[in-house]
Amino acid sequence: MPNGVGTQGLNLNFSPVKATVIVGVNNTIIFEDNDTAAKYHNVDFSAVPSGSTVTLGTTSPNLTNNQSWTVILTTPGTYTYACDYHSWMRGTIVVLAAP
Repeated sequence: MPNGVGTQGLNLNFSPVKATVIVGVNNTIIFEDNDTAAKYHNVDFSAVPSGSTVTLGTTSPNLTNNQSWTVILTTPGTYTYACDYHSWMRGTIVVLAAP
């Protein structure tokens, strides 16, 4: 999360407004907070594929500047997430199975 992304009125630092990442199975995703302006950010999964080890509603701990949270996505499908504190911070991760 870039510096200033959680500041009211300065949310243009979160660009694009919706991030989409496509990765293979068993990839490690690291969410890193580099925002010195906002007190907290988090990652709250609102959709996960059936059978995923990441359950619907899985939420990271609150992250502050220089903290990170790691998740390994083992099930192919689409995962959507958002920050509970900043509604414009959301994204989609598509996990593809090996051919």
